Amino acid sequence: MSGAINEFFVEGNLGRDPEKKDLETGKTMVKFSIANDQSYKTTNGEKVERTYWFNIVVFDSVGDFCYSYLKKGSHVFVQGQIEQRKYTGKDGTEKTDQSVKARVVRLLDKAPPREESDGGNLAQPDKPSGRAEITDDDLPF
Repeated sequence: MSGAINEFFVEGNLGRDPEKKDLETGKTMVKFSIANDQSYKTTNGEKVERTYWFNIVVFDSVGDFCYSYLKKGSHVFVQGQIEQRKYTGKDGTEKTDQSVKARVVRLLDKAPPREESDGGNLAQPDKPSGRAEITDDDLPF
């Protein structure tokens, strides 16, 4: 089936710190899981809350970013594709593992990661706000 779409987007919070593994191929693989909370009301008005867990696998520079900056509880957006792998479990039965192979991971936490400075205080790197000031002279009308 040529041209089939396998694109997955999810937003959630890490359930554990990322785990890093250096592969024999020279690539870096990082794994973590995220929780996505959903809620709805039943027809009789009862609120139902569910948490869905997704296993995320990331490679190379994106994986290095995740390992360096993400931690348990980090709020992230993940874009990638669903992958399945079959394997034989320790009990001899065939099993299927499903995970998201991420291409894009965005940290959505309000405060950027902080690093410890020489004085023992927490320093926050300066970042531009991403907003430019627009004056009336900039407008085309």
